[in-house]
Amino acid sequence: MNELSLQTGRKLQPLGFGFMRLPVFDENDRSTVDVEKVKEMVDLYMSQGFGYFDTAHRYNDEASEPVLKKALVDRYKREDYWLTDKITLNYIKKPEDQEPFFRSQLEICGVDYFDLYLIHNVGKAYYEAFEKLGTFEFVEEMRKQGYAKHTGFSFHGTADVLEEVLSKHPDTEFVQLQINYLDWEDHAIQSRKCYETARRYGCKVLVMEPVKGGTLVNLPEEARTLLKNANPSASLASWAIRFAAGLDGVCVVLSGMSTPEQVQDNTSYMKEFRPLSEKEKTLLEQVAEVIRKNTAIGCTGCRYCTTECPKQIAIPDYFGLYNNLKRLKNTAYMYNQKVYYSWSNGNTKRIAEQLAEGIRADITRIDTVQPYEGSYDEVVSQGQREVNKGYKPPIKPIDVDLSQYDGVAIGTPTWWYTMAPAVHTFLDKADLTGKTVIPFMTNGGWPGHVIKDMKKK
Repeated sequence: MNELSLQTGRKLQPLGFGFMRLPVFDENDRSTVDVEKVKEMVDLYMSQGFGYFDTAHRYNDEASEPVLKKALVDRYKREDYWLTDKITLNYIKKPEDQEPFFRSQLEICGVDYFDLYLIHNVGKAYYEAFEKLGTFEFVEEMRKQGYAKHTGFSFHGTADVLEEVLSKHPDTEFVQLQINYLDWEDHAIQSRKCYETARRYGCKVLVMEPVKGGTLVNLPEEARTLLKNANPSASLASWAIRFAAGLDGVCVVLSGMSTPEQVQDNTSYMKEFRPLSEKEKTLLEQVAEVIRKNTAIGCTGCRYCTTECPKQIAIPDYFGLYNNLKRLKNTAYMYNQKVYYSWSNGNTKRIAEQLAEGIRADITRIDTVQPYEGSYDEVVSQGQREVNKGYKPPIKPIDVDLSQYDGVAIGTPTWWYTMAPAVHTFLDKADLTGKTVIPFMTNGGWPGHVIKDMKKK
């Protein structure tokens, strides 16, 4: 492991605080950051001897940098922490846009320089654009002028593309890579191959997505059992972060911590870091195979796709739903499921039917005692009135013994940003204690806060 040092000479612990998944008041608006909770997390992290912070302008819907200033820069001496920021292609259309953008980041963060400034998301899709913009030359100029003490780039792509980039920029000091034990041998992400390429060029490695957006914490039961049997006291996150931190040349492993509890856990085992044993590494290979068997789509939950989607579709949530369904399909739940759905213009019904067929589940429709009648526009207007009033219409009796089911999927159309009133009624009455509940929804262009509201119930 390579160690980083602050200007004071103090060596940094290898756990970095990624300002990307900060706690928010509204999951549907990632800019609503709970600043006081972030301050608590920063204080806890710093008190344990850590000091590496990573941000970018677009993180938390552009709230990350301002919150970092409030929680860190305004409250700690500049020499007591390492700050990494990035130049992102989304905000750069022509070469002359780069310096104003950089200056604005310094101002927003409230600092005179960045310890490390990275070109954000270099890969097959964006590398050519960065070359045309002269971005590699620009960040080097900022380093020469003292506004960035070190430079490099974060990378999303395959090893052959990384080889191309580094062969043209062989003096690159830092490369930030997605590395975790699940992606280590993944043919698409190529964590191992990218890592080996970076090391061959002598680059210092920063690790992002060590727990793959929570995937390596929310494990299938079989995988969880393997790790808990091996070490009952170790958190699931600790296995993933220690895997990445133990690689030669890795300086920092970033963790996008969202709660004080996560900070407490991560700092507890990284304060006196102990690499994995060969036996533990072999166990993680087994765990990775179990996860792959139970996962259809590998998604980190970064939510970049959501913020850039013109319809603001909650794509990671649907990927999560699909992965959960695959896990259910690979267990005894396959024969012991119930699917409920509410009235819609037909879309929810079709999804429910496909879902029921796919996992061999029973299916039931939630009907109101008084049917919704009239034209589509008339029903929409009625729905708006009911939602605004918080009305929960009586529903027809559902002659189903829920105790006979292990899992329940509940679907609803989006009615004025939330679930259909009939689903409110159903959730108030149904006893779902101890059951795997999978909410799903359909919408005509805006998902609102349906899933969040359903989870509250």
